[in-house]
Amino acid sequence: MDLAEADRIQRTFPSSKVDWKRLSRFHWLIVEEDIPLIAEPGARALPIMYKPLKRDLGAFLPHQGRFPEAVEEALFLMLLAPWEDWAEVPEVDWRGFRVPWIYTADRDLFVRMQAPPQDASLTWLPVAFTDVYGETHEEDQPAHYTLADEASGLPTMVNQSLWEDWLIASKTPLLAAPVAHFLVRAFLSDHIDEFLAHLMVVEASLGLKADYGPKQKGNLHNNLRPTDRMVRRIGKLLCDSVAGEEYRHLFDVRSNYVHGRQMGEISSADLKSARTMARKIAARLIQVAAHDTAATNREAYLVSLLD
Repeated sequence: MDLAEADRIQRTFPSSKVDWKRLSRFHWLIVEEDIPLIAEPGARALPIMYKPLKRDLGAFLPHQGRFPEAVEEALFLMLLAPWEDWAEVPEVDWRGFRVPWIYTADRDLFVRMQAPPQDASLTWLPVAFTDVYGETHEEDQPAHYTLADEASGLPTMVNQSLWEDWLIASKTPLLAAPVAHFLVRAFLSDHIDEFLAHLMVVEASLGLKADYGPKQKGNLHNNLRPTDRMVRRIGKLLCDSVAGEEYRHLFDVRSNYVHGRQMGEISSADLKSARTMARKIAARLIQVAAHDTAATNREAYLVSLLD
């Protein structure tokens, strides 16, 4: 109630009924962000009135996220943990959590409050239990994912140290590509869209436009095809040649789908492999960008991985 400013909600939406006790039975990811108040109160209250009238109303930023940027960053760092290894049934779903919606509590008094959150939109499951007197009772409980005990190690992976590395890495050319964007898109998608988004993480991380351009004079790697370059970079970055060949297999699956070739089901093993590869490459890039001065030039660093 303190987090969502329940008193203000009640004043703004006097007819609303929020069951705070039921909402508090779910796990919440809390993201805090400080935003300087630069615009005047009117522009904060009705921003649409302060935008130019002659503009393309259908235009959009290609890498704009579904959630606010601060939330997407938090999700990206959470997704660097090996959830697919912690899930007890990864062939069904590798995720350890879901984000059905977010609620923004804006402390700016000139910004209209969001409608209050409702627990009925979350997933409840009936659970039966027997009390000490032998009587059976049934109640609704929040749905949850069953994870391995190793999931308790999450704080050792997603912590202040990782956040500090990300703050450095996100400002370097190596992470200028939309790596975080595609990893979060994969988490928010399912099936083929999820599979493609994970492979886009790999391509955004290690691909260069020059890979598909004309051969450059004096370039020692002119004989390498774009896919071969990706295979070599993955093997070098992760110090795992098998991972590079695994990408070749996943890329063939992706190409069969994109180009409409005859294909059967995409296995859960391939989906998990794509997720693992995307996670490892994203995590390794952050580490390199934050601690390796040789990575200040993205193109030179990615070319060096071919040597």
